[in-house]
Amino acid sequence: MKPLLLAILLFSVTIATAQKATIRKHDGTVADVTIQALSETAIFTNAGNIDLKDLDIISFPKEDPDFERTYTKLRRADVIVIFGSKTVFPEDLTFYSKHPDYPSALPIDENGNFFVEEVVEADGDADELYTRAKLLIVNTFRSANAVIQLDDKENHILIGKGYSGLVVRGSLGNVLFKDLYYTLKIETRDGRFKYSQYDFRMEDDDPDIADIYLDGFFHYNVYYKRYEKFGKQKGPRSIMESYHYSILRKLKTFRISLINQMLTPSKTDDW
Repeated sequence: MKPLLLAILLFSVTIATAQKATIRKHDGTVADVTIQALSETAIFTNAGNIDLKDLDIISFPKEDPDFERTYTKLRRADVIVIFGSKTVFPEDLTFYSKHPDYPSALPIDENGNFFVEEVVEADGDADELYTRAKLLIVNTFRSANAVIQLDDKENHILIGKGYSGLVVRGSLGNVLFKDLYYTLKIETRDGRFKYSQYDFRMEDDDPDIADIYLDGFFHYNVYYKRYEKFGKQKGPRSIMESYHYSILRKLKTFRISLINQMLTPSKTDDW
């Protein structure tokens, strides 16, 4: 092999200790693999090479700080990265706008508010699911005391503040970094739970940039370009499409993680 070609290959491929993972492609195919290396465009596994553009989700048994660069590369390639000893890939949740003045594929309620809600069946009684929900908040947001606003064990209701980092890619290649905040409500009953997300807002790294509240943010007057003279709809603004895609992708990531944690029985130490 020519020295220049070898140097390029060594530069573009990240070699790491083999990692076991479960992958799901965009076509719905699920497979257990061992990742042997990673490049800017593909993962190299015991089952063959897989293009990153074909990957939807990849689940690792646990988060390992030694492989943080691997996780970062995958996220930058728009692959959803989650962690769990046994991963369930639920069917995608399809969003529909209930307000006529907003794009159809968004979780918009009748009042124009950005609102997500889903009921999920799960093994366990209301008390067990409540315990899992509280552990989920601790594991996801690192602190129960900092985020929980309502802890109603009797009625099996938890309300807290959730947040997640958000990366929005602009049309000119610029990248916007935001923190996405929201209220998270989890209610549990025997054999099922309901989670709701609302009061969404985006906070910029720059304190001089005002927060963006998602209630009303995706209104047609903002989402679409218009002919100034006639006020007619022309087409979606590229930055609004980027916000749309990035936020829905983040909601999907959180949903998969939430469902997997809620389906995992809480551990009891027998000593």
